[in-house]
Amino acid sequence: MVKMTPVLLVCGMFKTAQTLIGPSMLSLVDETDNLYALLGMVYDAGFYFMPIYLGYSCAEKLGGTPVLGSLVGGIMMVPALPSLRATAPRSLCTASPARPLTTAAQCFQS
Repeated sequence: MVKMTPVLLVCGMFKTAQTLIGPSMLSLVDETDNLYALLGMVYDAGFYFMPIYLGYSCAEKLGGTPVLGSLVGGIMMVPALPSLRATAPRSLCTASPARPLTTAAQCFQS
């Protein structure tokens, strides 16, 4: 997490600068100005790609391969991921609250 601190600080500084010079505070630039858009873009990019940074940092800290940690973070960002739950077969590692799974082998029963 310590390696992610600069990302959080820089993103916060860019968002603060955008808010200060924007139309809601000092009105130095308009919302359509390129500088205003650039400051917002840096902030958004920092937080949009946060799962990749986190995956890299965690894999490095836990002794794994940082590139694979980044891949896992990237997989978390794929928009189709939440819809996989709705389209997964019912027998794929699901259990009802009344009958919880007791062994890993029950996950793969048909």
